Amino acid sequence: MLDRPPREPEWLSWLFVALWALIIFLTVPFARDLVDFLRSIGDLNILTYSVSIFIVIASILTVVSIAKRPSARTLDFVFLIGITGIFVYLTFRVGARRPAEALQYLEYGLLGIFIYRAFSHRIRDYSIFVAVLITGTIVGVLDETIQWLTPRRYFTIEDIVLNLTALVLVQAAPAIGVRPGLIKGWPAASSLRRVCYLGALLVAMFALCFLNTPDRIASYTDKMPFLGFIQENKSVMVEFGYLHEDPSVGRFRSRLTIEQLRQSAETRAVEGAEILDRYRDREQYPDFLRIYNSIDDPFLHEARVHLFRRDLYLERGDNAQDDKVRREKYTVAYWENRILEKYFGSLLRSSSYVWPQDIESRVNEIADTNSDYESYVSWHLITNYSQREILIMLLAIFTILISLGWYFSKRARI
Repeated sequence: MLDRPPREPEWLSWLFVALWALIIFLTVPFARDLVDFLRSIGDLNILTYSVSIFIVIASILTVVSIAKRPSARTLDFVFLIGITGIFVYLTFRVGARRPAEALQYLEYGLLGIFIYRAFSHRIRDYSIFVAVLITGTIVGVLDETIQWLTPRRYFTIEDIVLNLTALVLVQAAPAIGVRPGLIKGWPAASSLRRVCYLGALLVAMFALCFLNTPDRIASYTDKMPFLGFIQENKSVMVEFGYLHEDPSVGRFRSRLTIEQLRQSAETRAVEGAEILDRYRDREQYPDFLRIYNSIDDPFLHEARVHLFRRDLYLERGDNAQDDKVRREKYTVAYWENRILEKYFGSLLRSSSYVWPQDIESRVNEIADTNSDYESYVSWHLITNYSQREILIMLLAIFTILISLGWYFSKRARI
C-alpha cells in the first residue's frame, strides 16, 4: 500500500470503508453499557490501555515496514514515534475524562486508513490526504447524528473534533513520515474538484446541524408525529447560550441570562426546591434529567447538574488518599457551590442541598479559593457566535466551494 495501489478492486476497498463505518455506528447504543460494565468491575482504564497498546503495536509494525524500504530516513522513524506519542497522550487525556471516547481514536484512526486505501485507487496526488480528512469527518457527523437519536448519547462538536484529530494523526504518518511512493505531485484540477465538492457536502451537513435547535426539533416533531421519539428523547444537537464571567464565582455557561437566572431563583424557590428534594437520591438523577430536561425546564435542569457536580467532587475529595488530589476535587466542589449560592441562591436555601457548616468549613479550608475556575456544566453551549452568524459563514463557505468545484470541473475538461 506504500508504493503500489491496492490489489483488491476499488469497490471492495470502499466496501471495507462502509463496513467499518457501519461497525462504528452500531457501537453507539452500547458505549454507555460498556462504561457501566467497566465501572462495575472497578477499572475504567482498561479501554484506554487497550487502545494505547493497539496504537503502539500498529506503530511498531509500520516502523518495521518502512525500515525495509531503501528510501527510509532516520527522520521518518523519529516522526512516526512522535505521532505515536501524541496519539497515546491524547488517548489517556480523553480516557481520563470520558473512557468510552478513547475508543474513538482507534475507530477513526482505522477509518482513515481504510478511506486512504480506497481513494488511492484513483487519487495519486497530495489531495488524497485532504479528501480522507473530509470524508472521515462526514462519517463523524453521521456518527454524532446517530448518537443524537440514541437514548443516553449526545451530539457534540467536541467529539467531531476528536474524530478529526485521529484522522489528522493517521494521515500525518503517510504524508510526512512514511512518504508512500504511490502519492506524489500537486493536485490536478479533477482532484481539486473532488475536494471542493466533498467540502461543500460537509459544510451543508454542518449547516443542517446548526439549524437543528431545540425549538426546531419541537416544531417538526409536532408536525410529524412519527418523529415523536426524538422529542421524547429530549436530546439536542446544538444549543446556543451565554458565557457568564464573574470573578467571585468563575466562568459558567447557561441557557439563561443572569437576570433570568436570578428571577427564576426567586420566583421558583419553593416549588423548585420541592422538586429537587424529591429527586435527591443519586439513583434518581437520570430520571430527573429526563423529566426536567434542558428543553422544558432549563433552570431546574442546570441547578441539578451543578448540584450533582458539586456533590460528586465533594465525595471524590472525601475519598481521595492524596492531599493534592483531595485539594483538586474540593476546589471543583467549592466553586460549584459558589455558583449555586450566588445564582441559584433562593432555590438552594429552600432545599435540603445546603451544605452543613462542617462540610463547608472543611472544603473552604482545603480548596484553592483563588483559582481561575470554569465550570464544565453546559460546556457544549455555543456562546461565541449567534446561530445567524454561523449560518451566514457556512453559507459563504459552501458557495465558495461550489463555485471552485465548478471552476475546476471546467479546467478538468480542457
